[in-house]
Formats: sequence, C-alpha cells, structure tokens
Amino acid sequence: MAPLGRSRPEEEHARARGSSGRSRQGPADRGTGQPRARDGAHGAELAGAWDGDLGPVAAHAWGGAGRASGRHVGVEQPVASGGHVGAEQPAADGGEKWWWLDEEENNRLQASLPSMFILLHTFVASTTPPKLAKLAEMWNPKPFFIVISICFFALSKCTSAASGGKPLVTAITKDANTLLYTAPLKDGRPLVVDLSGPAITLACSSKTGTVTTLSASATDGANPLFPVSFSATASCASKPPAGAVGVAGLAPSSQSSFPAQVARTQKVAKKVALCLPSDGKTTSGNSVGVAIFGGGPLFFVPSDRGDFTTMLAGTAPLRGFNGSPGYFFSATGIAVDQKKVPLSVSGRLVVGLSSTIPYTALRADVYAPFVKAFDQAAAGPNFSPFVSRVAAVAPFERCYNSTKLSVGLSRLGYPVPQIDLLLEGGQTFSVLGANSMVQVKANTACLGFVRMKAARGQAPAAVIGGFQLENHLLVLDEEKKQFGFTTFLGAIGLSCSSFNFTRAA
Repeated sequence: MAPLGRSRPEEEHARARGSSGRSRQGPADRGTGQPRARDGAHGAELAGAWDGDLGPVAAHAWGGAGRASGRHVGVEQPVASGGHVGAEQPAADGGEKWWWLDEEENNRLQASLPSMFILLHTFVASTTPPKLAKLAEMWNPKPFFIVISICFFALSKCTSAASGGKPLVTAITKDANTLLYTAPLKDGRPLVVDLSGPAITLACSSKTGTVTTLSASATDGANPLFPVSFSATASCASKPPAGAVGVAGLAPSSQSSFPAQVARTQKVAKKVALCLPSDGKTTSGNSVGVAIFGGGPLFFVPSDRGDFTTMLAGTAPLRGFNGSPGYFFSATGIAVDQKKVPLSVSGRLVVGLSSTIPYTALRADVYAPFVKAFDQAAAGPNFSPFVSRVAAVAPFERCYNSTKLSVGLSRLGYPVPQIDLLLEGGQTFSVLGANSMVQVKANTACLGFVRMKAARGQAPAAVIGGFQLENHLLVLDEEKKQFGFTTFLGAIGLSCSSFNFTRAA
C-alpha cells in the first residue's frame, strides 16, 4: 500500500459545507469532537507540566528520584554439561555395557545439534503456553526432556516459551484532569507514559531503586495474544504523578527505560509504535489508544488496510540535544498555509517530542513570527469567513469563535490554516485543525501552541506536545535512530482507538 498522503484542508472543508455552505454537524460544544481543555493556566496546574526547561518532566518533577538498581533481571545462566554422548549396547555375556562413540561420530552428532535446536525452538516459539501444556499431557515427557538436555549441552541455553520473542501491546488512555497519557502496566494500574523519561519510576523509598513486576500482552500486531509478566528495575520517588502509580520512561539510549527492559527480557527490538488517543472522557472505546513495544506490525480495524508501521507519511533521523534524554530531530523551518515563516534563527531547528506537556511549546524567537504568520493566513479569503477572534483563554494567546468555525467543520477539524513542520530530508509533519485548535469553552476554540519560557540555547526551538501528536501513529526506532509518523488518521476515517483489543482466539 502506498504511503498515506496529505489531504488539502480547503477541499475537505468545502465538501463538508456542501452547496448550502453549512456544516451537517452540530454546534461546537456537541459535534466538534475537539477535546475540551480546562479553563485557567494549564501548564502550572498539571502534574509534570512544562516548565520551560528541557528534560524529562513527569519522572523528575517528583524530586529525589533514586538511581536505578544495577541488579540484572532475567539473565539466563548457561548450564554446562560434563557428560559424554554415547550409545548403550548389550554385552555378549547377556549383561549391559556402554560403548563410547569415537571422535568422528561424536563430532558428527554435535554438528547436527544446532539444526535440532532450531527446529525445537521454532516449534516452541510458535506455540502458546496453553497448547504446550496440553501437548505435555499427551506426550511421554522422558524423550522431550532428553532433547531439552541435548539443547543445553550443545548451546548452553535454550529460549523459553515465556520469552517468545513477541512484541508487547498495551492500551493508552488520556487523563481528562491532568491531560497525561497512561498505560496499565503495574498490576493493571496506570503508569504515565513519558517520552522524555530515562527510567521506570515508582513510589518507593530505596536509594538504589527496586525490582518490580510489570505486565502487558504479547501481540501479533492485530490483537493481544496472551498476558506476559516480567521483572524490571525501577528508580524510586517520593510521590507519583496525579492519577498514576509511577512513570514508564520511554527515552532512547537508556538501559533503564521501559522499551530497553522490554527488549532485554522479551528478546525483541528497541522499537516503539505509539498512538495517543484524543478523548480523555472515559477509559474505553474511543478513548483508548495503543502502544506496541518491540517492533511491528500494527494493524487497525479493519486489518485488511495493512501494517501501518510500514505506511509512514514521513521519517526523520533522531538527533541528540545537549545530552538530554528524549527524542529529538532537526527541522529546516515552519510553514503556515504552505508559506514558510521567516525566522531570525539561522541553521537547523532542534525539535523534541513530549507526551507530558499538553500543547506544543515554541521558543520565544520562534513563537512570535509563527503567530504573526498564522494571523495573516487566517485573515485570507480561504479562512476569514470562519475565523473570528475572541478574548484569549490562558495559556493560549489566540482564541476564536468556535460557533462560526463549526460552519466549515470536517473530518480534518476546524477550517484554519494548516501548519507544517519542515523536516530534515524534505519531508513534512502536518498539523491540521483537529490537532491545532483546542476547545476550551462551549463557543471558544484556541490555537494550541504556547510560548516557551526558556531562551535560545537553553531549549530546543520547539517541543511537540501531546495534543499535536494525537491520532498520529508514531514509530520510534532506536536501533535505526529514526522517528516515523503517519498522516492524521482522522483523514482516512481512523483514529488511535481503531486497534482491536479483543484477545485472539
């Protein structure tokens, strides 16, 4: 299937208006589908809110986080065998006698053992634990354990069915109060998903960290298959974020992060497919996104649309930024309504990703020309019939009459200028009305970009917040050092809630 392309907002909005020029959808407060933000200064009230400085927010807002334990979890120890391989033959006098193989025969037998192991491993890896248990009841266990012993003798260790090499899947929900995204990884209780967090963090008092058990489900990319629990090291903090019991740090280049520990214990790739939901009103249905740790594929319903991890609208190489944990890449500029914004910044722009700040934060020297360009585009003939400024609602500086905007509402969101982040390599990350306009009141929607407090040199030019990442599938590949993304899923009638969490039969 070809990569998902971008749709022009003007064409979608024109189709939504029809010949009468009116939308078939209801008023903004009933039919927009736009997430409603709380009144007041969001950033200061959120647990783990953006403070203008770079780095993991939720995990380190607690204070006093201890170091992760250096203890190794789940490391298989080699089993050595000192025995000899032989064949038992009856003696001429009627008794029994062992006859040892000569050197040539012994070498031939040992040379065939890896092939035997591969066949056994393929069978075990493709068979679920319930089926293995049933087969064990049918088989005579003696020969089976002899083969297992041969595997240990030849290769020192065998991979168990529990590790399996399968990626893990978990649901992602959005907390309507904190606007943080969580996953039920700790005994079904939520951990905050933090793209900038270098470690798993729990509420505990040890200075050296702790060992805990986390759980998710193995997956084939289309459904959960069976539950998987594994041991993980975690650092300690005095108090978890509101509405959660800890933090699952997803930052790359850290052996203590959640993806690194999944990769180590499950024998899978250091790769994350993350799709953040837009609705934080419930914990089921359209409010549930998805994350797969360990590689693809990832299928949305209906599954015949194909593996979405291979249908990316764009990619960008991952870059470092001042040694800070997290995902960073380079951009050559920003465009509004397909016109590049003139910036005073020379060279490339460093851009970060964050799941713990709710809205995209732009450094002051980038924010001012960006807002000016947005005002100019909104006053143009394509948008002026729908865009009418109203009083600002903190933390936003540009707010509009959403009743008037709803006249041109389409599946791409409100009819406002498209915002494009121009990436290194010539590709574009596009922000349409569904990801740029935040419904803050019944009749008010605001441009969901905020001014960063940090000055140039202290922070990246932009940090893309959770709201702008919602309903895009993000593929974060640490091994390839690459950030990939799909187009806005709403443009093709899907969302991050289109994954089928019904367990496969």
